[in-house]
Amino acid sequence: MNPAVIYTRFSPRPIKRKDGKQCTSDERDAEIEKIQSLNTQIDACTRYCGVKELTVAEVVRDPLMSARSVPLKYRPGGQRLLELIADGSVKHIVVQKIDRLFRDVEERGWLKKWKRAGVTLHLADQGGCSIDCSTATGMMFFTMMMTFAEFEPAMTAERTSGAMKHHQDSGRAMSKNPPYGKRIEEGRLVVDAGEMGVVNTVVMRHNAGHSATRIAQYLQELGIPTRSGKPWRHSTVQRIINRYGKK
Repeated sequence: MNPAVIYTRFSPRPIKRKDGKQCTSDERDAEIEKIQSLNTQIDACTRYCGVKELTVAEVVRDPLMSARSVPLKYRPGGQRLLELIADGSVKHIVVQKIDRLFRDVEERGWLKKWKRAGVTLHLADQGGCSIDCSTATGMMFFTMMMTFAEFEPAMTAERTSGAMKHHQDSGRAMSKNPPYGKRIEEGRLVVDAGEMGVVNTVVMRHNAGHSATRIAQYLQELGIPTRSGKPWRHSTVQRIINRYGKK
């Protein structure tokens, strides 16, 4: 007998109603989508178990749960999964795809713990093929997928950062709150002469070896107002130094 647990997860943007009113059609569609997604995962995993001659001991569900923001051990279904593994009830974990289980590459440490406990991870339908992590080939593919899982968001962040820097360099306003020393005119950043005078003072004193705290005290003593009207703080000065100081 090869007892297995099927793990499923679904993470749409949850729609919360606090007013007690009847659900909208969009909310009903979201609920239907959740049910269909979980059932699709269960069907794929069940078929896989049949091919691999695994006996499904339990199906664990984590509806409305983000894998990126909530680690496996903190999800209700994830906790149940770990309980089944800890007490020896199952020797196989079956998920449709790896992102149903976790997205954070740091969580791949679970696989090593499960392997030591004699538990095997199976991916029932990962890009149209199944992967058995008990084999060397399966483990190789798993490692590659986790590497790409880490690579993809890093590349997205890099592209986003590059695009934002390009827009900033071209003078496009990226926020309704422009950085100190600039103001927004017709959707573009332009120099604010008054604030830029303060910027020059801050940079000059920083280059002379003064700390951000000391510069903040100096500006406060001169009675120079901040944009918000609050007292000057070292953090405010440091942001100016980071933006306009020598790189």
